[in-house]
Amino acid sequence: MEMWLLPCESKTHSLKAFAFLMYLEIRVMLLLSHAADQRPTQKRLEAYMSASSSLMGNDEDPKVVAQRVKLMELYILHVLPKVDEWQYAREFTQGSNDLDNDQKEVWYPL
Repeated sequence: MEMWLLPCESKTHSLKAFAFLMYLEIRVMLLLSHAADQRPTQKRLEAYMSASSSLMGNDEDPKVVAQRVKLMELYILHVLPKVDEWQYAREFTQGSNDLDNDQKEVWYPL
C-alpha cells in the first residue's frame, strides 16, 4: 500500500496520526536533500493533501495540527520552489483555509 495515503484511508488515533505525519516530514526532508527531481515529491504531497478532506482534518490534537502545518511548510516553501512553482506556492498559501493569516503573511506576503 502506498505509504503517502495511509492516514487518508483509515481514521487513526491521534498518536498514530502524529507519528505518521512525522514519518512523512522526514521522508520529504530526505527527498529534498537527495532527490535530483522534486516533481515526484510534489505529486505525492498533492495526492496526500487532496485525499484528505482538509489538511487540518478533524483532529484537533495540537501536536497533529503542528505536524500537518510543518508538512505544508515543506510543500510550500521547499518543494514548490524547487520545481519552479513560485507563483503557485503564493496562490496556494493565500488560498489555504488551513493556514492562519499570520502564517500566510510570513510565508508569502501580498
